[in-house]
Amino acid sequence: MLRGVIWFLICLAQYPSAFSLFGVQANGWGNPNPEARSPKEGRSLKPEDAPGRCWITALIAADARQPSISAPCRSCTLAQAAGFGLRISDFLRPSGFGLRVCALDTTVPPKQRFSQAVAETWQSALSHMPLGTNVTQLNRTNCVGILLRAFQCNDVVKALIFMPGATDELYFFRRARAELTNSPASLLDAVSALTNQTRIRATFRPPLLLLHSAEDLLEPAIRIEHQPTADKIRQARFVAHAVYNDRDWDYLRNVLRWSLRTDMRPVSHSHDSWHFYRHSFAAWNLTGWEALEATALAGQEGVTVRRKQLVFGLDPRPRTAPKFDEFPR
Repeated sequence: MLRGVIWFLICLAQYPSAFSLFGVQANGWGNPNPEARSPKEGRSLKPEDAPGRCWITALIAADARQPSISAPCRSCTLAQAAGFGLRISDFLRPSGFGLRVCALDTTVPPKQRFSQAVAETWQSALSHMPLGTNVTQLNRTNCVGILLRAFQCNDVVKALIFMPGATDELYFFRRARAELTNSPASLLDAVSALTNQTRIRATFRPPLLLLHSAEDLLEPAIRIEHQPTADKIRQARFVAHAVYNDRDWDYLRNVLRWSLRTDMRPVSHSHDSWHFYRHSFAAWNLTGWEALEATALAGQEGVTVRRKQLVFGLDPRPRTAPKFDEFPR
């Protein structure tokens, strides 16, 4: 016991700066309790006599026989005492690599960057949908049916729609023919072949993928005259999976009436629906409003939302006349 006390006193005599480790000031015993300390106590000390605020800094200074320097309180680490600075890095952790910053191409407008990301997304979705075996050519006899059957459920594209301009290229003008070079081909390969080798174009109008010609109008003509009915349709659900290949209005009317729980006009077998285009589209998990848009785009029809009623009619907007080298036979 006596030897320990003697060793302790010798250490304090050789290293006066180490007094700060035990709450002892160089000029006497200090009050370790900050609440009871006198306001002027310990404020006029010289830098060489000031107690270190971090025990690591004080210990190193005492061992080197150098005066203790006041350091930031408990944020000091062993790496700081060894001479390594603290650098800001990712995830708010100490690191010697600094802050990593991802460069953003500011030359591209935000809307264009978003459009590019969306385009890549729908193309990626279609690339995972097999087209089928032994398909080497798309023509008027097989194109629509093969593409609609190949369309699968995914998180990006909810419907694949052949608009009237695209079906006219196949059935009326009979000039749409595309060769498939990849085997086995995907739905993306088929869409790419059509857009590269025919007059058919592809436009993604989220969440609907439209196959159309230059004459088609890509925005549905829907006029709302009764907002509560429109809100009801937005909350409704269409059939889980639908494939309509060259279906007339009477067929679509029954499906829409059952799904949306709303009266549909024209009624079945009405003369008012004789001029409607036939509908060709495939869909997965559409809402009521998305189904309304898909039907209007597939038939190029105008829709008026009235109280508990949907009225379909000819789209009143003008369209561009199709161009052809010779009259189809």
